[in-house]
Amino acid sequence: MLLLMSIIFMAAGNLITIVFRETIWNNVIGERERAKIFSAASAFIALISIPAGYVSGYMYKLNPVFPFYTSLILYIIAVGLSLRVNRMYK
Repeated sequence: MLLLMSIIFMAAGNLITIVFRETIWNNVIGERERAKIFSAASAFIALISIPAGYVSGYMYKLNPVFPFYTSLILYIIAVGLSLRVNRMYK
């Protein structure tokens, strides 16, 4: 039951994040640049995602808390960058 709930919450989070990201990009990026930006972003996300499982497994092997700390730090950086970009475009 816990695994099922986890899968549902992760799917809902991905759905919201992806739709939000693409909506923002559609509103900000011009029509001519849109295909290049989407393809570059998709390639970048794929390149980051491919080794993520190995890296997180290695970090867990070193210390089980490391992947969680890394995730927290990356979220804090993302929020900081989002706030900074938001201030730049106001």
